[in-house]
Amino acid sequence: MATNSAAVKTWAITLTSAVLVLGSRTAGNSMLIAMIPIVLFCYIDSYYLALEHQFRRAYDTFLDRVDDHTISTAEFYRLTPPHITWAGMRRACASQAIWPFYAGLFVLSLGLWAVSAH
Repeated sequence: MATNSAAVKTWAITLTSAVLVLGSRTAGNSMLIAMIPIVLFCYIDSYYLALEHQFRRAYDTFLDRVDDHTISTAEFYRLTPPHITWAGMRRACASQAIWPFYAGLFVLSLGLWAVSAH
């Protein structure tokens, strides 16, 4: 899942840069459209991180049940997908792997928009 985060960040930079370059050639507030990919990719990246946390928690629970001998043979091959909550998404978004990157990209985009507007 770590490769998903790297891929999402790569796409976020690529699309935001493309929108900023294309927006700089037109008049008006078209550069503000660059905020859309930043927000969307931040959401996707937070989702992947929350999913990874849930899978780790499920794995730890599974190992605890194996150690305690409270797991049946039928449960060895059953993988239940984790349920992602908004609280988990907020925690993931607040992590050091997510918010500094997207906040920096957001501030940089706003700065470029402010400079190009004047």
